[in-house]
Amino acid sequence: MKAQTRLEEYLRGFRLRLRALILARGVAVLCAAALAVTLLAVMIGTRQAFPDGLMNGARLFLALSLGAVAALLLIRPLQVLRRTRGVADIEKRAPDFDGRIETYDELARGKRHDPRRPSPFLGLLAEDALRLARAIPAALRVRSREIAIPGALAAVALGVLVWFAAYGPDNWRYGVRHVWAGWVMADTLPPQRIVVSPGDGAVRRGGDLAIDARAEGFDPVAAEVFALFEGSEDWESAPMLTGDEDDFEFTFYAVREPVRY
Repeated sequence: MKAQTRLEEYLRGFRLRLRALILARGVAVLCAAALAVTLLAVMIGTRQAFPDGLMNGARLFLALSLGAVAALLLIRPLQVLRRTRGVADIEKRAPDFDGRIETYDELARGKRHDPRRPSPFLGLLAEDALRLARAIPAALRVRSREIAIPGALAAVALGVLVWFAAYGPDNWRYGVRHVWAGWVMADTLPPQRIVVSPGDGAVRRGGDLAIDARAEGFDPVAAEVFALFEGSEDWESAPMLTGDEDDFEFTFYAVREPVRY
């Protein structure tokens, strides 16, 4: 087998490992960005009962983020690798070639452009570069661990996202599904309501009335109680206190007239 053919096989293997590295890193950042943006959107959504405007904005931001990551870390680097044949990266990772690969690639490109006038130095340069290549295995310059680590991170990020969608806490599970599929599927969110207790009832005049409110289907950070006392035309409001079980509490002290709340 000619030295030039063997060198081309070596360079092809080097480029395949560089391509695998680009894919591993790009997919890792892509999965991490998908996880981070999704969880951020769900966290904000659970505080505001998943309003349509917020969720649509989150989906748009998610799409733009993933598109930007794909363009910058996948599409563009792969195009550069294909256009340049990875010569600069190979020389950078294997400086012992000392420009031989770059020179060889320039001569080989000239041969492809004008096959009738091949350079007489191409074969000699291929033999010289191949002699060095035997001591510079591509697997040692682009180690498998360098490819495997971002690949593992991508798998972890994707696995966490799938876990949240399938087995996460109720609001988070429904929220993740809603971010990704709510724009094409109905009923991706659980019923949203506020359960207040007690309901209608009576207390003795001058007694205290403790009320409890619990949100279902979302997780607000604060709540207010609104009350209309008999003989008043305006509703009054006051902040509720956070209870021990993710609920909200408020006490009307010394109730002396009927009140609606």
